[in-house]
Amino acid sequence: MKLLPLLLLLVVSTNINAQQTYVPDNNFEAFLESSGMGNGIPGDNYVTTANISGVTSLGVWNLNIADLTGIDGFTSLTSLFCYTNNLTTLDLSSNFALTDVRCYSNQLTSINVSNCTALSTLLCYDNPLLSLDVTNNTNLLDLRCNNSSLTSLDVTMNPALSVLFCYNSFLTAIDVTQNSNLTNFRCFNNNLTALNVTQNANMSTLFCYDNQLAALDVTQNSALALLFCFDNQITELDVTQNGGLMDLRCNDNLLTSLDASQNPLLTLLWCYDNQLTCLNANNGQNLTLDCTNNQLTCVEVVYPPYAAANASFDASVTFDVVCEVTMNNDVISTPTTLTAEQNNATYQWIDCDVLDGVISGAADQSYSPVSTGYYAVIITLADGCGTTLIDTSSCHLVYIDETSSLDELQTEQVKLAKITDLMGRDTEFKPNTPLIYIYSDGTIKKVFTLED
Repeated sequence: MKLLPLLLLLVVSTNINAQQTYVPDNNFEAFLESSGMGNGIPGDNYVTTANISGVTSLGVWNLNIADLTGIDGFTSLTSLFCYTNNLTTLDLSSNFALTDVRCYSNQLTSINVSNCTALSTLLCYDNPLLSLDVTNNTNLLDLRCNNSSLTSLDVTMNPALSVLFCYNSFLTAIDVTQNSNLTNFRCFNNNLTALNVTQNANMSTLFCYDNQLAALDVTQNSALALLFCFDNQITELDVTQNGGLMDLRCNDNLLTSLDASQNPLLTLLWCYDNQLTCLNANNGQNLTLDCTNNQLTCVEVVYPPYAAANASFDASVTFDVVCEVTMNNDVISTPTTLTAEQNNATYQWIDCDVLDGVISGAADQSYSPVSTGYYAVIITLADGCGTTLIDTSSCHLVYIDETSSLDELQTEQVKLAKITDLMGRDTEFKPNTPLIYIYSDGTIKKVFTLED
């Protein structure tokens, strides 16, 4: 009769000591049961808490798990690999010891790692994340949240951060000025209009292409090896301080000049689809070069025959070790119009018969004087690389024929009285000869009529 109470006491004691953790996801529970972390009752959606509380590493990837409820029982967990499942939320607020979380390729819209102060690696990419708070994760070294729906991301409280992938998202701004240890930064295909990387001296990889950047200062990034900044609106790019640069892709921008001569390790240069008038690619290497669709005429390279045979370039481009700027100051003269032969320059026409005879508004390549006289043009030619040439053409005589024929003159109210040559001797109308026309009202005009 005393045996029954003893058995009941034993059952109660066992139940007290064998605390259970609720695991509602059947796939998650099945894995724990099969791994010896369950309670021995498959399908009851519970596991023995004591069996999981001491686990330090958990790998449950690619198991079609939709809910990780029960993960709070893993109080000693330092590594969690739950990638490639069907998770929509992930609450790790009870897992204080976590240092490595890899939850990529799920359906996560939120992740709670606010209490994971020891966290150093968070790989949560390929999720439709709407928000991500890592401000408490001051030991974070590697953050990869790319391919998300994030519109903002604060990493100013992560001074140890070395790797940051946030590409293929919807970010309009990102502040990395507090991340001095950043080495690998990939923020391409966002909506960024500005990017300050002047405080990231250790950065070796910068992929910021497919944004809306108008400027990019990499003069402080001496360790930079890979720079992909194509498909932006960048007007200036100074890479003279990036001696370790090996691969530069700055195509599809608004660059007018580019000096790659100070990049001795550079082997690939894409700068096509810009507005380049100057390109110095003489860095000591036979580059893989594409400079098509620019405004180049000469490109400086280490070995011109190699570039001519292997580079991609426009038909107007030639290659040389040093491109010398030359100017043509000749003027093509017609009876009433002067045209400078030098193209793609700036022009200022002058009257040679007048001291400081700058003609206001005469700044086109061609000029048509309104009166007979001597004229010249000041030509300014810049090569886009800092070299500017200024030269003045010789003076050219232009005669203005102010009447079309003698018959027309005779029908005007003011009659032509006589014609003389330049010596004052009476003569008749002669084409291709300077003449003096004297009118009935005393007006005297110098006339030159050109006829074939």
